[in-house]
Amino acid sequence: MTLPKNILTLAVLMVVGGSAIAADTNAIINRAAGQIKSNPAVTRSSVNDRFVARNTIVDANGTEHVRFNRSFKGLPVIGGDIVVHTKAGRFDSASLTLAKPLSLSITPKISSKDAVVIAGSDFGIRFEQLPTTRLVVFARNAIPKLAYETVYSGVRTDQTPTRMHYFVDANTGKILDKWDAIETGKIPNIGTPTPVPAMGLGRTLLSGTVPLNTVFNSRRLYELKDATRGGIYTLDYGNTFRDETAIKFVDGDDVWGNFTRSDRATIAIDAQYGVTKTWDYYKNNFGRLGVANDGVGTMNA
Repeated sequence: MTLPKNILTLAVLMVVGGSAIAADTNAIINRAAGQIKSNPAVTRSSVNDRFVARNTIVDANGTEHVRFNRSFKGLPVIGGDIVVHTKAGRFDSASLTLAKPLSLSITPKISSKDAVVIAGSDFGIRFEQLPTTRLVVFARNAIPKLAYETVYSGVRTDQTPTRMHYFVDANTGKILDKWDAIETGKIPNIGTPTPVPAMGLGRTLLSGTVPLNTVFNSRRLYELKDATRGGIYTLDYGNTFRDETAIKFVDGDDVWGNFTRSDRATIAIDAQYGVTKTWDYYKNNFGRLGVANDGVGTMNA
């Protein structure tokens, strides 16, 4: 089978562009990670901390900003993230909320089952999935504490979805904080299928964390569709070539993928992101709106 020239061009741009972006991103991350180790007093880091890059931004003047998630003795630190700022390869500053390096016991006094019961008593409504729980360090308050992060998912009485995150003190059983991971958008003319542009976050396999233009539909779900670039969208064909098997990629909180192949959305985001960069390339270099210059985005599978 011979592919059309425009499809071949698109595929080459996606592969070459994606590889270059990934290489540049890795270099930026490595520089920032080195600065964390070289500046422990400023970054409030210790031998018990580990850092995983979350996203990168490079300013027009070359200043690099890398956000890292922090873990302590293997536990995620909620509120322990840090943004490292470097310029010309030199450390500039760091943005974080921790007042000092973490130092606490990670041995809980109550069980995960206790935390599930405590959070469930507050949740109160019918849940659709079994709650999940994990030990974390909750550092969003003045004094970091060992806690259970317990997540309940369900549907509210107004039929909107909810995914509540509870942080239960692993020593006292007190609920330290809680929030809903699903934020319901407002749709004009409710009852119509008009999508509302939104901005999501993608966790790709090749390009790290990337911004995503998505749409919030009348079913109160986010679609992997870019209304700002001719409606570029990505479908899941379920490893087949049959149109009848294709389904839209949708998400409840507009955070897509997990950086690995275990989540099908991860690969979908790489495809979506690659095609949006191709759209930008044609527009910025040739003044074309889309590969065919017809203002219509492509479908990816």
